[in-house]
Amino acid sequence: MKSHHVLKVFFACAIVLLSCTGVGKIIAFFEPVPQYSGNDPIFSFFTMRQVLLIGGVAELLLVALILKLNPVDRKAVPLLCFSSAVLLYRAGFKILGISMPCHCLGYLNRFSPFNSTETDSVMLIFAVILLIGSLLALTGFGQKPESKRS
Repeated sequence: MKSHHVLKVFFACAIVLLSCTGVGKIIAFFEPVPQYSGNDPIFSFFTMRQVLLIGGVAELLLVALILKLNPVDRKAVPLLCFSSAVLLYRAGFKILGISMPCHCLGYLNRFSPFNSTETDSVMLIFAVILLIGSLLALTGFGQKPESKRS
């Protein structure tokens, strides 16, 4: 597979992943789950429910940006910012010693074949892949020679 095809597949996978998790979070916002009413451990001025909504909307806006922007490096910048923010949020949990079930999938958590610890690990791996992929796209990896910027 040529490297420019790898980037197309990478962004297509990112679009699918972010669309699913974004919609899952927005659906979860409307669920009458008591634990979503508590404050978010990192953004304590928001409830978990509000963080789910903000995250879901941000993910769907990111999908729209990825679909709209060209060339590849312009697609990569918002994805790099988003994945960095997710990883910093997750690092905050570790630094503060907070252990709680992962709500990364929102409503889709109930369909996951994994327990919450496994889901947390899988979603962390996805966030790292999004970060690395966007960094590679910014370095010019996989771009056709005529589409690379000088």
